Amino acid sequence: MFLHLFMFLGLHEIIISNRIPHVAPFLVIDQFSRPYWGEKGAEKKELDSPDVKKVKCALKLLNSFVGDIVQAGEDFQMIVFEHIPEEYWNGMANVHLIENFEDGNALIPDDIT
Repeated sequence: MFLHLFMFLGLHEIIISNRIPHVAPFLVIDQFSRPYWGEKGAEKKELDSPDVKKVKCALKLLNSFVGDIVQAGEDFQMIVFEHIPEEYWNGMANVHLIENFEDGNALIPDDIT
């Protein structure tokens, strides 16, 4: 998972630093934590577990990347779809919860069929 994050962040850093106009300044990441928990029902609440520490480390990496790009005066947006507790990113300046998909609220609601 970290190799994928490093690759995509590195590519965007090169694209931005070389002012390549053909690539939009955003990145969409879908459930980067999946390798650590797999299917539904796996425990995500133990804040001191090694898997949680890895996910928090990845979030810090993403937060830092966006902060560095913005501090350099560039525009960049990252959209991350995840199913992790909010405590994992508390205090990170560049992480903002837009929508919480729980209790029937879904990105694609069931009643659209």
